[in-house]
Amino acid sequence: MEKDTWKYVEKNFRGGGFYEWSGIKYFLYEYDLSLREQSKTYREKISWEEFSEDMRDHNTVEHIYPQKPMKPCWKDKYNKFSAKERKVLRHSLGNLVPLSRPKNSSFQNKCFEDKKGNEKNKVGFRYGSYAENEIAMKSQWTAVEILERGVRLLDFMEKRWGFSIGDYDQKVRILGLEFVGYEKSASPKRSRGQRTVNKN
Repeated sequence: MEKDTWKYVEKNFRGGGFYEWSGIKYFLYEYDLSLREQSKTYREKISWEEFSEDMRDHNTVEHIYPQKPMKPCWKDKYNKFSAKERKVLRHSLGNLVPLSRPKNSSFQNKCFEDKKGNEKNKVGFRYGSYAENEIAMKSQWTAVEILERGVRLLDFMEKRWGFSIGDYDQKVRILGLEFVGYEKSASPKRSRGQRTVNKN
C-alpha cells in the first residue's frame, strides 16, 4: 500500500473503525450483492433505495458483537480484551453486517445464538440478507471470527475495485486487530509473510 493511502487509512479507520466510514453502507451492499451473484438467484434481499435512504444506522447496519454487550455470553468471550480493544472489535469491518429489514433494539444485544435465529425466532440472521445468512452459519462469534471476516471483506474490496491493499499482515494492521492472537502459517499456499489466525 502506498504511503499516502496508508495515511488516509490510519486517519479514517484505525481510531473509530469502519462503522464511521461514509462508504460503509455502499460497501456492505456491494458485498451482499456479490453473495447474491454467487448464490445464482435473482431474489433481492436488500433494496439499495431503502437501505441508503434510512438514516438510522441501527436499522440498516448491525454490530454482531453488540455495542452494549451486557450479557454473560458476550462478556465471557470479550472481557479478556481492554476497553479500547473491545471498542475496536465492535466497530471493526468484520463485525458489521447489512440488515435486510430493521430489527428492534432488544435484538441488538442478544447472544449470538439468539441473533442467528431459529424456527421460533424468524427475525434472526438466517432469515435476513445474504451476508446475514453467511454469519448464521458460524457456530460462535469471537474476536477470531471478526478478524477472519474483516480480512475476507478486504480481499473482496481488492477484487471488486481492482486495487491492492497488501498482504494478510497489512490487512490485519488496517483493521487495527494486531492484538487478536494469530500465528505464522507454515502452509505453502499462503503468500510470503501471510499469517493464519490462532484459535487457541
